[in-house]
This record gives sequence, C-alpha cells and structure tokens, in this order.
Amino acid sequence: MAVSHRSRINPLIIGLLVVGAVLLVVGLIFFFEPGHHVRRGLLAIVLAAACGITAFVLQRRTRA
Repeated sequence: MAVSHRSRINPLIIGLLVVGAVLLVVGLIFFFEPGHHVRRGLLAIVLAAACGITAFVLQRRTRA
C-alpha cells in the first residue's frame, strides 16, 4: 500500500538558504578582492556554511 506524503518546506529553512547564498557570494567577492578583506571573506563563507548545515539539520528533523 502506497503512503502519500506531501513534503512541506519550512519558511525558516528557505530564509536560511537565501541568507547562506548571499553570504557565500559576498564572502567569495571579499575573499578574491585585492586588499585586506580576506578575514571578512572567510567569516562570510563560514557563516554561509553554518546556515546551510542548520537548514539541513532542521529539514531532517521536520521530516523525521
């Protein structure tokens, strides 16, 4: 017997993914821009990764 399951994505997860994508773009721009923005770029990239991991964990918890 097939069980119908409708997947619903939480708006918080969408928000985290959008913020993570923006931080990733900003981080890459800061990282490759000539000057002294390497630390800011790395910080933005780390925060983007944290947003992605948090969204993944929240999605797994809501599905389980």
